[in-house]
Amino acid sequence: MQTKYKSVYMLRLVFIGIFVVSSLCSGQNFLFQGEFGSLKGPSSFDINASSGIFVVVENEIIKMDTLGRVIKKTGGYGWATATFDEIPDIHVNALQVIAADKNNDRIQIFDKDLNFLSEFKTHDYENEDYQFRYPTAVGISGIGDLYILDSENSRILKYNLRGEYLLGIGGYDAGDYQLNQPKDFVTDARGSIYVLDEKQLVIFDQFGAGMNKIDIPSKYKKLRAYRSGIMAIADDEILFINLSENNKSVEKFPDTVIFDAKFNHGKLYILTDSEIKVFSKK
Repeated sequence: MQTKYKSVYMLRLVFIGIFVVSSLCSGQNFLFQGEFGSLKGPSSFDINASSGIFVVVENEIIKMDTLGRVIKKTGGYGWATATFDEIPDIHVNALQVIAADKNNDRIQIFDKDLNFLSEFKTHDYENEDYQFRYPTAVGISGIGDLYILDSENSRILKYNLRGEYLLGIGGYDAGDYQLNQPKDFVTDARGSIYVLDEKQLVIFDQFGAGMNKIDIPSKYKKLRAYRSGIMAIADDEILFINLSENNKSVEKFPDTVIFDAKFNHGKLYILTDSEIKVFSKK
């Protein structure tokens, strides 16, 4: 069964490789719709239509509405429950907020109202291959599997809902697909894993097998998924890789320093150094 699935993924990703090496099409031309929030030192954010907008500001997570009103905060510097020592990434779904607590070597999990639920760390795992250190990105698949970017060992680890180790991706045993300095990753609805590694976008299937590599400029620092594909984020532009239309495009946002970006209900939300800007397509 796995061979059958892997063959399907290989065909799909070979096709992806064809269009992503083609020349860039013109920008998608977004229209500015407005801005909200008054933020000091934000670094990342995530949005879920049913749970809200969540912004990382230093060692706090702030829940906001679309008018920029703060609903609740949690965090602060520390190592106790619901405190943090650097939050490089959060992932939000309808029920949970999952935060990478980098220097405390753990993942903290909250409900959609920012009430603490649990933490996940692997210091006590006997096998070092199952342990992560200094997590810098986190994600959850559609079936609830947890993906963590283990920055110390330059790999991605996959665990199930019970915290049991399932898979290592891009580690020293990955051959030509060994990761060197992974910055971020994202998964798509089909289970493929896209990793931003130095000057490449490295693609793995759901079983951790390397499928393709795409050269992209090193200035891109973050990946996000959207309905039609994935986007790579730089300080002043976003590279859109559209999987459904088989093309890619670059959109520049003058006079905007981009920290993070996210599609929600057809609109593009961009996190800057002081607010969230909203754009729609022309």
